[in-house]
Formats: sequence, C-alpha cells, structure tokens
Amino acid sequence: MASHDFRANLASIAIFTLPVIVVKLTTAFLNNASPTQVLGSTVEPVSGSAVVSAAKAATWSDAQLAAARHIETLRAQPFGPTPLYHEVVQTPVDTTPPPVVVVPPRIKAYFVLNAVMSGDRGETALINLRPYRAGDQIADTGWVVESINSSRRTAVLREPATGETMNIKVQLPGAQSTEKPEPGTWKPAP
Repeated sequence: MASHDFRANLASIAIFTLPVIVVKLTTAFLNNASPTQVLGSTVEPVSGSAVVSAAKAATWSDAQLAAARHIETLRAQPFGPTPLYHEVVQTPVDTTPPPVVVVPPRIKAYFVLNAVMSGDRGETALINLRPYRAGDQIADTGWVVESINSSRRTAVLREPATGETMNIKVQLPGAQSTEKPEPGTWKPAP
C-alpha cells in the first residue's frame, strides 16, 4: 500500500492539473464559439493647417503642434466623453457695473410733544401742536407714532424706512425757556 506522503503528493498534483484538463476539454468542444479575429480601424490624422493658426504654429514647439493635432483627431472620433480628456469651456464674464443705490439725504426730524390726552377714543398725543393717535404718520416726515403712554406723558415714534425709534416726553412748564426744547432721545433700532 502507498504511504501517506505519496497519497498527499498525488492529491496535490490532481488538484492542480484537473482545472487545466477541464479548460482544454472545454476549448476542444467549443472551438468555433469564440472569436478568432479582431476588427479595427486606424485613426486618420488631421492636417496641421486646419488645427493650429499660423501665429500659434510659429511660437509652438514640434511636440506642442503634435499634441494639438492629436487632440483634433480625438475630437473627430465617434466615442463619448472621457475623464482623461477635459476641455475647458470659458463662461462669459458679466461686465455690467453694480447698480448704484442713491440714498436721499436724511433730514433730521424735530418733534415736540406738547400734550398727551387719554379719553374714551384712546390716547392722543399733541406733537408739534397737531393731534396724532398710535399708528398715525406725522405730517410729511415719514415717522409713525408707535405708542403713546399718558401716565408717563411720553410717546414713541418710529421711522419705518430705517427702523429708528425716538422717545419724546412732554416738557414741564417750569422747564420751558426761550430756547427750543430738547427734541427727544434717539435710539437705534435693535
């Protein structure tokens, strides 16, 4: 009987030769099923005069001219885009200047709160000797009466265009003088 080493060597030879025998038998049975020829065509080169202008041809080296001709032959091929060939497409640059925003000069508003009244119809403020309620626009200034507080004798005015607010207060009789009263305190919008 054969020894154990002999059987192991015989098994390893069989394992390695069996696939080779299977491939050889398969090709013998299917001899006509596989392609035996490869068909192809050659690339026709493009003439150098159509590729490069005369100005570039005078400054480019022979290698650069050959590369430009090769690129033109690739462009004429029927295959689709490839990641190895990237053509830079220049996007048009917007040359229109940015619009100029003209801000009208700001006229400093001057308001005096003469009196504050509270009644059945709500609170009324007498500003620059004219009556206004909350939400009313003050003359031609663009300022709006935001709120009126009769207990504190104050009114809050707001300019909608800039969002600025102004707190004005009734001047007490003893505080009045020949000078103009203080126009109120300005507070920028949050």
